Amino acid sequence: MKCALIPLAVTLLVLPGLAAADTMKQADRTAMPASGDAAQSAAFGNEGSSAHRMPLYDAFRRFCLATGTQSEAIAKAVMLSRLPFHQRRAAATTEPVPMDMTGWDLDFEGHKLTLDAGHTVEPFGSAMLQKTTACTIFSWNNSEAASVAALHQWAGITRSPDSRQRRPTLYSFEVRGTAMIPLAEDETGRAAKAQGRAWLLVITQSANGASVALSHYLPPTLRP
Repeated sequence: MKCALIPLAVTLLVLPGLAAADTMKQADRTAMPASGDAAQSAAFGNEGSSAHRMPLYDAFRRFCLATGTQSEAIAKAVMLSRLPFHQRRAAATTEPVPMDMTGWDLDFEGHKLTLDAGHTVEPFGSAMLQKTTACTIFSWNNSEAASVAALHQWAGITRSPDSRQRRPTLYSFEVRGTAMIPLAEDETGRAAKAQGRAWLLVITQSANGASVALSHYLPPTLRP
């Protein structure tokens, strides 16, 4: 079973037409739990900045994890952050699938970041539609190695087979109780997606900066 979120994440990260243009709490392990990894547990247990300067990782915790990738919660978090920001005009399209996005240019810990929040709606079988929410952050800082390492450590699971030989790095996983488990490529994985327990983490690093995207499959609904 190929991960249907891969096209979504790529679209949210690079689609020029869109990129230009109360929810999960950190302590709520049932929505997006920490694994046994100490660094990951700390990320959910502390809303403040990390001890080291890792703007991409810190912004990921504040705007993606603490909001559960919900657009409304992300917008509220930006407004309450007291950070200097410029909100870009919202954009939407129906091709290749219905999607929309709102973005902000942030001055975060003295670094320039771009934050995008959006969702897509894709077919789930013949009679259902599935909404996927996403939070994507770009850092235009070429010294984000510590953030990227922290993001991989936060994932704490085996990367998806699709990304072992290429970039970006993908982590497809499901939430079971308080654990994050690699998403199976079988009916178990499909069941996780149908129950709203499936997520995708995408990490990219280049000479010009780095980015991270967290996406969540919501439970499918009947077509109107």
